[in-house]
Amino acid sequence: MVKAELEKSWRECGAGEPVQALVHLRSLDSMFTAQNDPALLFRYEWLQGWILFQLGEAEQAFSHAQTARKLSKTLDNASQAIALTLAAWILSNLGLSDESYSVARAAVNLAESSADDFALALALHVSALIAWMGGDIPLSLNTSQRAISIARTLPDTHVLCWCLFGRGCMVADEAREARQNGDDSIFMSGHEDAIALTSESLALSYANSDSWARRVSLTNRAEYCCYIGRFSEAHDALEEWKTVKGPTSNRRSIQYLKTYAEILQRQGRIGEAREYCEQAVQLTAEIGTADLKHLCTKALSEIHEAMGDFENALQLHKRFFREVQQFEGEKVKCRARVAEILYEAEKLRQLTEETRRMAEQSQRDALTDPLTGVANRRRLEQGFDSLIASGNRFAVVFADLDHFKAINDNYSHAIGDAVIKAFADMLSKCFSASDLIARIGGEEFVILVRDASMHDLPLLGENLLKWTRSHGWARIAPGLQITTSLGLAGSKEAIGREALLALADARLYLAKTAGRDRYAFEGGLPSISYAM
Repeated sequence: MVKAELEKSWRECGAGEPVQALVHLRSLDSMFTAQNDPALLFRYEWLQGWILFQLGEAEQAFSHAQTARKLSKTLDNASQAIALTLAAWILSNLGLSDESYSVARAAVNLAESSADDFALALALHVSALIAWMGGDIPLSLNTSQRAISIARTLPDTHVLCWCLFGRGCMVADEAREARQNGDDSIFMSGHEDAIALTSESLALSYANSDSWARRVSLTNRAEYCCYIGRFSEAHDALEEWKTVKGPTSNRRSIQYLKTYAEILQRQGRIGEAREYCEQAVQLTAEIGTADLKHLCTKALSEIHEAMGDFENALQLHKRFFREVQQFEGEKVKCRARVAEILYEAEKLRQLTEETRRMAEQSQRDALTDPLTGVANRRRLEQGFDSLIASGNRFAVVFADLDHFKAINDNYSHAIGDAVIKAFADMLSKCFSASDLIARIGGEEFVILVRDASMHDLPLLGENLLKWTRSHGWARIAPGLQITTSLGLAGSKEAIGREALLALADARLYLAKTAGRDRYAFEGGLPSISYAM
């Protein structure tokens, strides 16, 4: 029952009835409170924050986002990521780009650890938008591409819709930078790409009844068409904007008026442009939207300048700078209000990073021999399987230290361990980093040598015997001398990991029974002895 009511409000919001959705939610307040279910309460607060954000009530939205964040602490990482993502998006709209990006990155880290694709796509989308707003277009494009790839796998197409119109903004800005660098061809093609992205997001907004995304897509499409001289299409987009169902937030209305003014100005219809821009300025004054106010004032100043009305243009320009100062002052106040969430987001980020490092270390430990630091048997099996699957040739070297029991008996087990570690270090220096060295038990090692053919086996064996004999074992204990016996096999000599390892092991046995300090390879016969 309660979950169904939440879904109903979500659908109402997406279908262009955010006010109705909010009223519906708030009428159920006592029902949610009685449930005493953190997951439902979290969804209830988060949805209120989301709806208020779409209505342009950023301050109220942030309050609900904070409540949702606190509730999410008792839930899974996906819920925490979604809560932080909404907070980050609101912060960015309040002009706190640095703070919002920090929160967004914490959301991405949590989402990645949750394996929840909805949470991850949404967090990446918001991170991309914030990077774009901060002027880092390459980072925003890379992040948005990943967000789109994940969003395309989701059954709910809302996130994909948002990702697409967001990427359109980034592509269009990249195109404008290209023109500043003298490349008009990229300017045109970039805006064509931005229009195509926005067309796809617009089609999705109709399919999933997302009126908020539809309005954003239409104003963005109008702007891109305007920049490349397709004024008729720009006007068509804004005419369609007026037909979108449901109440319009003040932010969306201001964006519509400002975009219309810019199109008219570019067409040379300066008087009409001034009328639309004056409406936008008036609306920002009425609702106190500080981040849009100075932008609209600047646009109106430029229109007066284009009309030759330099006195009013100058007055508006001075007003623009006062509004910028006011906006910066409001950001300082806002930073104080959001200090708690920023502090906790940073703690979350550090905790997530530490958890990830510990997980990575645990994984490394599970695949590493604790005495020598080289691979263990489990990692060897993985390496075997990977090489076999690749179809590339490789060699298997099975090495066993000669008379190792006597070393333990005559010197000590501590010296024996030192010999094993020194042998592993020697192997690591003598073989390539792309080869796999593993200790599979006691004094036994296996080396998988990439790109080695049957013809390479004798040279591999001879070199390893020489390296072992010439190593400075006396540094471990006076008079100590170590040799090794080897069994060699080529990857095409047997099928499968176990068969190849058994073949190399059988040849190792032949080398040992023939006198040690030697290798055995193809044909099952030991090579001549290299004993000194």
